Amino acid sequence: MTARDVVGLGLLVASILWLVPRPSHGRGGACELSVRHSDVLYNYSLASPTDKFPHGVLSEDGFYKVTVNESSLWFQLCDQMLFNHDPPRCYDCQDCGGPSRCGTMCSALVANNIGGYFVCTTIRKASNLNVALIDQNSPQKGVVVKTSTIGPKVNCSLSVSVFCDSNEAQVSDTFNITGNCEYAVVLRHPSGCAKVIYVNGKGWGWFGTLMKIILCLLVGYVLVGTIYRFFFLGIQGIEAIPNLEFWLSLPYRARSMLRGLVGRFTGHGRDSQAIKMFTARKKIQKDKGAEPTEFEDTVAQAFFDLENGNQELKSDLKDLYISSATQMDVAGNRKAVVIHVPYRLRKAFRKIHVRLVRELEKKFSGKDIVLIATRRILRPPKKGSAVVRPRSRTLTAVHDAILEDVVCPAEIVGKRIRYRLDGSKIIKIFLDPKERNNTEYKLETFTGVYRKLCGKDVVFEYPVTEIS
Repeated sequence: MTARDVVGLGLLVASILWLVPRPSHGRGGACELSVRHSDVLYNYSLASPTDKFPHGVLSEDGFYKVTVNESSLWFQLCDQMLFNHDPPRCYDCQDCGGPSRCGTMCSALVANNIGGYFVCTTIRKASNLNVALIDQNSPQKGVVVKTSTIGPKVNCSLSVSVFCDSNEAQVSDTFNITGNCEYAVVLRHPSGCAKVIYVNGKGWGWFGTLMKIILCLLVGYVLVGTIYRFFFLGIQGIEAIPNLEFWLSLPYRARSMLRGLVGRFTGHGRDSQAIKMFTARKKIQKDKGAEPTEFEDTVAQAFFDLENGNQELKSDLKDLYISSATQMDVAGNRKAVVIHVPYRLRKAFRKIHVRLVRELEKKFSGKDIVLIATRRILRPPKKGSAVVRPRSRTLTAVHDAILEDVVCPAEIVGKRIRYRLDGSKIIKIFLDPKERNNTEYKLETFTGVYRKLCGKDVVFEYPVTEIS
């Protein structure tokens, strides 16, 4: 296995693991509360991570500490305490970690200085956890998390009022004691802010959950498929994305569907063929954003169908489009479809010219297809002007280039000009016999198309080969 395959396998495994649901930090299920108030559903998830607090309401130090006079309160919400520094010093601690690690396995611990010795009282880890609203009439204020334990000697509890504060996390510098062993403290934290997940019956509900699942599956499919195609199949660039043509056609499909629905309900929609044309608009780009004619839409649709239905031309036609298309009457009853393509794409069209013309002539039965690159003729510069006109933009050069496009894929091997007595002239063009099978049946079409485009009479022939 090569290093490339190893890297690809690692990324593939990492992507799959990323898609697998993972448990959140802490004990999110024990510290969650959902309350419905005035047709609004509020949700609290204290242990869920946020942008600023990856452990939610849990202290990153492993505990919160509040000291009042000679008494200290250590506590941790939704989990047990961990003392990486400043551990409590307790005398004769027999519970929650023992004398050396007193309070480690508890939710809260209170140490009272009595005669120079710290006597500790522990509350076991979440033996009885209750989450309730601070104010039943105002769910936005926050929640109260009460942890209690029942022991053989004394029953203790800790109530932490988690007030909503979206800016900071701060624990109060005092705590209250009621009864023998009931403690209360205030904590301001962003996790105390409720999330509104349902409002007046207008929430997404199960449909929103379903859409999220579908979106996650689609993202996972594209991610895993791209990694596999890039590293294992060796497909480079944007082609590594699986089913790329389908994703690119989605906007056009959605737009076409929308137009169809609007037309159906309003009663002013076009027929199905016209709606289908809308998906092919990406295959024709006219100058200055002009609207294509009905015939140009038909030609663009033919290109779109070949791109999506012909495996031989699919990859070659992906980035190609046309500029315009016209239909001409040539000699006899023959008709020609002249398709103008952008000049910068002429080489790409030349590579697939024979296959493309063959497929297009099947779609436009009885009509000859001619592909011509769009060129612009510049006027001669004024006398004394410093502007130099490119040779390729002169009238003669453009007409010669159009002549080469018309006879493609054949090459011009000879040219003669015959002058008549009345001053007119006729041009005789000799074509390479190698492409005779692909061009001989269209010689009259070449003559008619070139006459209409350039206003010149041309006769096409093949040179006579003498057999010795």
